Amino acid sequence: MKCSTKVLVKCKNGIHLRTASHLIGLLKGFNQKVWIRKGSLRIDARSILGILMLQAKKGTSLKLEAYGDKCSGAIETLRDFFNDKEVCFDEKEEF
Repeated sequence: MKCSTKVLVKCKNGIHLRTASHLIGLLKGFNQKVWIRKGSLRIDARSILGILMLQAKKGTSLKLEAYGDKCSGAIETLRDFFNDKEVCFDEKEEF
């Protein structure tokens, strides 16, 4: 089974090391294979270096993909992550 959705990076500093680390931590409860796409680049969502390679700045559109049984749970968790203003940690700027 395949699940996917598109998200927008909303943090003014984009996805940096702390944000990427938090994202990876959220996936620990899932066994599904999860990928993040930016254009033609596809990276493993559990790879901190891969996430940083995306160079996802504010306004960047990403496609999230998960494969396996109950893949919708992983996708919903990641979608919620990207829609949560707390993900930006101590950034003062609003979404």
